[in-house]
Amino acid sequence: MRNDEVQNGEVFVKFFVGARNGLMAAMGAELWHTYCALATYMDRNGRCYPSQDQLARNLGIRRETVSRRMKRLLDFRWKGEPIVTVERVRTKDNQFTNIVYTVDPSNAFRIFTE
Repeated sequence: MRNDEVQNGEVFVKFFVGARNGLMAAMGAELWHTYCALATYMDRNGRCYPSQDQLARNLGIRRETVSRRMKRLLDFRWKGEPIVTVERVRTKDNQFTNIVYTVDPSNAFRIFTE
């Protein structure tokens, strides 16, 4: 799948009101902002393919700031579970390719189409 494939067409991010159960407050404004931006890239399975440069442009911050926020987001736990995980994909010759983030769709966001 190409990085922009999910974003083409009528695809929407569904936000669950249940996120008001303390998740937003526990994350704080910066992590919530980053989490929301990341969720706009997710597919039906919660997998996200944005580059840190793309997220930086979306959030209006520097790539280095995105890197720090993503580390914090990956370390963040809600009810003992991560809300975002990461997979670093390697090629056959052991080179890293895209980083794939997975947003747990049971916490706040889910993809749907109309």
